[in-house]
Amino acid sequence: MTLKKLPKILLVTLEFPPQIGGVSRYYDGLVKHWSGEIKVLCANLKWPLWPHWLPLIWRTGQMIKKEKIEMLWVGQVLPVGYIALWFKKRKKIPYAVFTHGMDILVPQKLRRKRYLLKKILFNSELVVANSQFTRGELIKLGVEDSKIVVVYPCPMPYHRMSENSYCEERSDEAILNIDEIDACLPAGRRLARNDNKIILSVGRLVKRKGFDKVIEVMPRLLKRVPDLKYMIIGNGPEATALQTQIVESGLSDSIEILENISDEELQEWYNKCAPRRKQLVTAMEDLWWNQIRPRNSIRPC
Repeated sequence: MTLKKLPKILLVTLEFPPQIGGVSRYYDGLVKHWSGEIKVLCANLKWPLWPHWLPLIWRTGQMIKKEKIEMLWVGQVLPVGYIALWFKKRKKIPYAVFTHGMDILVPQKLRRKRYLLKKILFNSELVVANSQFTRGELIKLGVEDSKIVVVYPCPMPYHRMSENSYCEERSDEAILNIDEIDACLPAGRRLARNDNKIILSVGRLVKRKGFDKVIEVMPRLLKRVPDLKYMIIGNGPEATALQTQIVESGLSDSIEILENISDEELQEWYNKCAPRRKQLVTAMEDLWWNQIRPRNSIRPC
């Protein structure tokens, strides 16, 4: 009996550990969860001439040849998508594009980049969105909803002593139970509260993320849910401004910013997103065996 084998993947990205940041952690988690064989090419675009990404074609080609790559994962739709599109047109290597809100919105300001953005997305086999918002923007651009998979950012799982910890099973609740989370956290991070409901935001503390907008509407939310808490996890240049806004709004008892927390703590707060990674594996397996492989007539290894 012949066992099915997943395609050999090459992730080409501009951000990957040891670089620090949400996108870097996102791809690190995806790679570690992928059940097949995957290689990573993290590019540093220091080519002095334009286009700066040009040497990346050569480096990607070398990796494809050396590792016998069968599919590309595109970490940034621009400029990495240029390379993926080039190899698909000339070598018939399929690719999937991973998208984030800023990746989709910024290029649309220029007509030429909007055209290239759409061309790269339309020629991909699969488009992975990091949120429902990004998915919506992709649909507005004309990407078929049927080839979009939403995979939320989420830290890596870690081993726990408790068999009944918060992270074992989780439904898609919009508001989390703070007591369950508190029971899993290290003793030094116990929340020591009697409240029951919490809104959680995790991300770099920058203006465009909109943390300040949630703070603005908190008084109205508290009228409907008096025991509601808003937890913000992250670091960034807006930390001081957000803290000032919290104090001036009289919301110090309802909103808290946590900076520099460990991966284990972040996992307990954010673990409800972990099942989304399984969606990617399932979608990619189905895509590979039922669509890409037959269409491209790729010979088995």
